[in-house]
Amino acid sequence: MRAVEGAAQARGLDRMGFRGVDPALRDRMAARHHDGNARFAAAVWGRGWSAVVAPEPETAVNEVARLPLDPAMGGHVEAILHEACARFGVAPRRPWDGGAMELLHDGGEAVQRALRLSRWRVV
Repeated sequence: MRAVEGAAQARGLDRMGFRGVDPALRDRMAARHHDGNARFAAAVWGRGWSAVVAPEPETAVNEVARLPLDPAMGGHVEAILHEACARFGVAPRRPWDGGAMELLHDGGEAVQRALRLSRWRVV
């Protein structure tokens, strides 16, 4: 997916890193992992989690899929998809509703299949 990242950066669209964690999600993640983090910190550092790990500052979410997609951004997304597909010799598949995010998703999957990449990793 570096082709997509490079094309987005060339258009000035990816100036800052991905931020998809809003306060509500941050709270859910903290609650979900609280006990495990506490056990880990006690076993490894002999201290509490918050004594060692500082919370990340809250920032605005910049995940395009969660924001309203303006027509200009939709055009960028479609152009980036076509560039990436052309680079790897795959044809973008037009989704049933023609939405830019669905187009990007389907095209990204086509590129991954062509490169024999998987989003899932077993470690």
